[in-house]
Amino acid sequence: MRHRVITVMSLVLLLGGLRSAGFTADLFSDLPIQPQPARTERGIPYLSGGISQEEREALRPMERNYDLKLLFATREGNYLSDVNVTIVDEQGRKVLETVSDGPWFYTNLPPGKYKVMAQARGKTHQQVVQVSPQKQTQLQFHWVLEGPRTASMVQPGQRY
Repeated sequence: MRHRVITVMSLVLLLGGLRSAGFTADLFSDLPIQPQPARTERGIPYLSGGISQEEREALRPMERNYDLKLLFATREGNYLSDVNVTIVDEQGRKVLETVSDGPWFYTNLPPGKYKVMAQARGKTHQQVVQVSPQKQTQLQFHWVLEGPRTASMVQPGQRY
């Protein structure tokens, strides 16, 4: 137990010394920002993120693995996160229902026609999409939002 206390205290002192010398920002600045890992809902895989520029760059190589990409933004160009996403098949069955962690949302759906609904700040938009395994389909959802800027709104080029 005494050995652990000494080790922890040594690390605290070391990091404190590095911080006062200005090294801690450099020490952690090269760590990559990774999006949340892919998840599944009702057997449908999905991935979302893209809050920061680094996260969007990390998502780019992964996007080719998904047949549907959704983008959420305001008409003014701010990206949106925390968007409720619901996807319904032609028979009206919910295929996917979740909240997007960022402005970019990817999923793989079986080929077919779907209604995609996206809700942000109480306003819902919907689009119909035909999903094909041969190419990725992209949909963009744009809102006109009144009120103050919030943490869920990020400029496309802004580091957040």
